[in-house]
Amino acid sequence: MPASTRIEKILRLLLPPACREHVLGDLRERYQTRRQYLVEAISVLGPVILSRIRRTTDFQVSLMETLSLYLSFLTSALYFGQKSFLYEHAGFARLAVPTTVSLAALLLCNAYSDPERRSFIKPILQSAGSVSLGFLGQTVLFDTRPSLAVPFPIMLYGSLAGSMMVTTLRALFPPFQNQPGVAFLQLRQLEHPNLAPGKLPFQQFRRTAKALQNGPNSKTAIAIVAALLAGIFLLHLLISCFHLNS
Repeated sequence: MPASTRIEKILRLLLPPACREHVLGDLRERYQTRRQYLVEAISVLGPVILSRIRRTTDFQVSLMETLSLYLSFLTSALYFGQKSFLYEHAGFARLAVPTTVSLAALLLCNAYSDPERRSFIKPILQSAGSVSLGFLGQTVLFDTRPSLAVPFPIMLYGSLAGSMMVTTLRALFPPFQNQPGVAFLQLRQLEHPNLAPGKLPFQQFRRTAKALQNGPNSKTAIAIVAALLAGIFLLHLLISCFHLNS
């Protein structure tokens, strides 16, 4: 009995492109009734998206993106002399709201990125769209909870600076389709289909973990984070000296 065409079309839009056909094929084979198909589709959608985020997201790159966004908003607040906002109105915590929203959107961009389509403009669209979503969330707070919103000049210039920095990071470190550790486990399972992931030889797992830890991505990520922190610190000193002289 064929699955519901309308539900399948909606599910096709909601599923990440990389695993769309596999999930739809499995659900189509298990189809019995429309209700059963709908319940299984809803129950599998969340785990599939989370699994795809885990497979396509590098923690080090996500950490750099988070720092870049937060420090962009912080630098914008310092540039406009909003020290009272930072220290007297919980500004440090309020700056984390648009940063979190933008980061969540970036993670979804990783999950829904089509591995068959690669373009130099994709990092620009992903970063601009994610930061714009954080900006949009602030416009909602402006109307509903102004006490939690970030002032408009800080959001504007912080979003512009943050989107440029995230675009640069995404161009240098594009989201990969499978983490090396996951690829290693998949390769081992192809060679030995009956071998469970927990039964992998400990020495091979240890060598793989050590290779990932000592890889060039780790050293580059640490260097970029250190450079970002040093740049923000120097910029803060320059702004402080400017205000003292004026």
